[in-house]
Amino acid sequence: MSRNKQDDIKLDDIDFQLVRDFDYYLKTEHKVKINTAVQIVKKLRTVMKLANEISWVKRNPFAAYRAKKEEVHREFLTTVELNDLAVKKLKKRLVLTRDLFLFSCYTGLSYSDIVSLKAKDIRKGEDGGIWLETHRIKNNNRVRVPLLSPALRLIEHYKKYPRILDEDFLLPKISNARANYYLKEIMKEMGWTKWLTFHCARHTFATTVTLTNGVPIETVGQMLGHIEYPVYADLCTCDRYQGQPGYEAPEKKICPAGVDIDTKGR
Repeated sequence: MSRNKQDDIKLDDIDFQLVRDFDYYLKTEHKVKINTAVQIVKKLRTVMKLANEISWVKRNPFAAYRAKKEEVHREFLTTVELNDLAVKKLKKRLVLTRDLFLFSCYTGLSYSDIVSLKAKDIRKGEDGGIWLETHRIKNNNRVRVPLLSPALRLIEHYKKYPRILDEDFLLPKISNARANYYLKEIMKEMGWTKWLTFHCARHTFATTVTLTNGVPIETVGQMLGHIEYPVYADLCTCDRYQGQPGYEAPEKKICPAGVDIDTKGR
């Protein structure tokens, strides 16, 4: 648009070449990463597909367009690292952040989902086990996750934690910015170069806690709040993690960091 000195472009004027130019502009002038550019262009593709289906445009300019994502190394904790973090003696101000991170590792929930959990979200399943049933803050997708023993212990531990504004929630709150800042300190305390984020915690749940223990990838995707299997398969597959340090193919079942796969929490 800036190149053509226009504030807007008609749908019929969007052709294959413009799509390629837009993709190139995002990566060069706008300086976004390859995968970010792909996601942005995909939104335009959705609009143009709909416009074509309802006859607003005569052709779909994306018919011959193919976008290739860049392979991304996804950080996750190994069984040993997860256990070391759980028992590490940390400075008092870092303990809550560590425990929220661990809770994410054991449940696959994001930070915003964790600090929004309330007692009503805990349900007893038909199998007699204890489950978390909630909806993701990000997209409102339903999430149903078995509460493993370490997660249950964390909830029990913080029942009597001093509260002021967050007394109705399962776990104490801390700002996301503060939590991320403390995670950097925890990295240093652990002597790790591995980047700790709540995304890392979710990937730890996907790999070390579930996939490595033989949980089907479709089930893992559902527990992470992904509606469609292909969406999750693109995010986290055994093949994608193979070859990364610490990943074990699911040949045998292990219980990482004392995780009891029995959802009754025993």
